[in-house]
Amino acid sequence: MAPPSTPPGYRRVIPPLTERWLADIVRERTGLPGVVAATDARGNRQPITSEDHQIQLVAHRVAEGQFIADVVWWDSSLVAELPRFSAELTAGSQSHPAHVDQVQQIALPKEIKTELMNLGLLKTPAHIAWLQISASNVDANAFTTMTIAYSSSDNKLTERIQVPAGNVSR
Repeated sequence: MAPPSTPPGYRRVIPPLTERWLADIVRERTGLPGVVAATDARGNRQPITSEDHQIQLVAHRVAEGQFIADVVWWDSSLVAELPRFSAELTAGSQSHPAHVDQVQQIALPKEIKTELMNLGLLKTPAHIAWLQISASNVDANAFTTMTIAYSSSDNKLTERIQVPAGNVSR
C-alpha cells in the first residue's frame, strides 16, 4: 500500500481516496461503516498492516458466533484461488484454525494508483486480493494475531497481522 519503510519523522497514513475506495468495498461486502484503523498517540488514524505492509486489515466482526476478518493483500502477483490460501488465529495463548471463506481479485482504479504513486509507491499493484477469513470460538476481546499463508508452485508467502482487541462489530 505504501513504500516498505517509513522514513524517521514520518507517519504511515491511509491515503484519503484509497480509504474512501476501500470503505465503499467494506460497506458493500460487510455492511460495516468503513475501514478499521488504529489510532496513534496524536489521535491520527493508522492503517492496520502486517510488518511489511503487504496485508491490511480493513474490517472485523462477530457474526453468528464466528469471528470474521476482511483483509486486503497488496500484491498483484498472487493468484486469487481459495486453495492457495490458509489462515490461523492466535487469541491470547490459544491457537484457532481459521477458514479462508472468500478470495477475490479487485482491480485498483486509476485514481487510486495515481494517489499511491504520488505518495511514493513507485510500482502500484494492478489489483489486490480481498480475503474473508473466519474462525470459531475466538475471544474477540483478546489481542489476536492472524497468520495468513499463500502457496503456489513458485511462491510461498506467510504474513502476520495484529488484530486489535475489542471494537469488534457485532
